[in-house]
Amino acid sequence: MLERAVKAGVAPGGQLAFGTPESSETISFGRTSFHGGEPVSSSTKFDLASLTKVVCTTAVAHALVEEGAVELASIRDLLAHRSGLPAHVRYDQISESAEGAWRLIEDQDKPHLGETLYSCVGFLQLQRCLEHQSGRMLDKLFAELVADPLGLRDTGFRPGSAAPTEDGVPIGQPHDENARFLGGVAGNAGLFGTAGDLAIFAQHVLNNLSSWDAWIRPQPPGYTRGLGWAIKDDDCGVWSPRTFGHLGFTGCSLWIDPVNRTFVALVTNRVHPTRNNDRIHAFRRLVDLTAFSAIHG
Repeated sequence: MLERAVKAGVAPGGQLAFGTPESSETISFGRTSFHGGEPVSSSTKFDLASLTKVVCTTAVAHALVEEGAVELASIRDLLAHRSGLPAHVRYDQISESAEGAWRLIEDQDKPHLGETLYSCVGFLQLQRCLEHQSGRMLDKLFAELVADPLGLRDTGFRPGSAAPTEDGVPIGQPHDENARFLGGVAGNAGLFGTAGDLAIFAQHVLNNLSSWDAWIRPQPPGYTRGLGWAIKDDDCGVWSPRTFGHLGFTGCSLWIDPVNRTFVALVTNRVHPTRNNDRIHAFRRLVDLTAFSAIHG
C-alpha cells in the first residue's frame, strides 16, 4: 500500500506508525524527493505542520495546567477555537519583522465572537499566553515538559536537516509562512519530527487518559473540536466516535482512539515539490482503515 502510494504520486515518502499503549510498529517508505533524494529512514524528520498544535502547544498547555502554572479557564477559548479570532492572517505580508508580527498577533481583532472557527491565529496567541504566564519560550517549554520527559529525541523546532517540503522553502524551515517568518518556533506550526516519536507521544496519552478527559471531549458537545484536539468525524467504520487527533497540511495525521486503545500516525512530505497535490486525502482514509485492521484483525 505504501509503495503504491509513492508510485501514484501521493507523496515522495514518509513514515507510518500504529499500535496500542503496549506495542507499536513503525514503517518507513519511499524517498525524500520524487527527484531522487535519500531513502526515508526511521530518523528522517518531517515538517509536522498543524500537528504542532497538539503535540507541542496543547501538550505544553496541558502540562502547565497540571502543574498549576496556568489556569485552564484563561486559555480555554483559544484551545477550543472559540476565541473569535480569524482562521488565518498572513503576518509575513503585513509586517516587516517578527517583532512587528507578534504585536499584530497580540492586538488582532476578534470578528467571530461566539463562533467555533478553527484558527491558526488563536494558537499563536495561545503560544504568547503560555510564554508570558510561564516565563519560558515555547521551544524551551516543549523540550522541558514534553520532549525530554517522553524521550522524543527526533522531534523539535529548527532541525538541522529534514525531508524537503515545497520548492522554494529552505530545508529545515517550516512550510507554514507565519511560522517561518516568526523564526521557526510558533504555536500553530513549525515542529519537525518522526512517526516513531508520535507513537511514543500517543502511547503516553493513551496511558494517561484520565488527565486528558476534559481535553478530548467536544467543546461544546456535538462539535468536532476538543481542547486543542480535533474529534475524528470520518471513522472509516471502525474508529470509535471518541477518537481524537489532528491533521497537518504537509501530509501528516495523528489519531488516538481511547475506546479501542489504538493509535495511527502518518508523516509525509506530500507538499514536495508543490502543495497542489491533494491525493493525500483518500490515502489518509486508507491508512486509517488498514492500520486499525492490522492491529485488531
